Amino acid sequence: MRGPTECEPVRGSCRPGKAQPPPGNTTGTVPDISPGGAALAGRSEMQPLDIKRLAAVAHNTQQHQEQVDEVQIQR
Repeated sequence: MRGPTECEPVRGSCRPGKAQPPPGNTTGTVPDISPGGAALAGRSEMQPLDIKRLAAVAHNTQQHQEQVDEVQIQR
């Protein structure tokens, strides 16, 4: 595959308009696949405080939906 000027070779797929990495050593770059939030946080189980927060969010969401339903019925 040739580069934009048709004289220099290009590594990988040619993507016009996209930035290309500089030639040479590419070690130490960010991997294409990164760990999820739990892995980054360093814990894999739910803590009691997390469970309480999720329960509060679920409760508030349910109350909000009931209010929306009530307004729609009144219309």
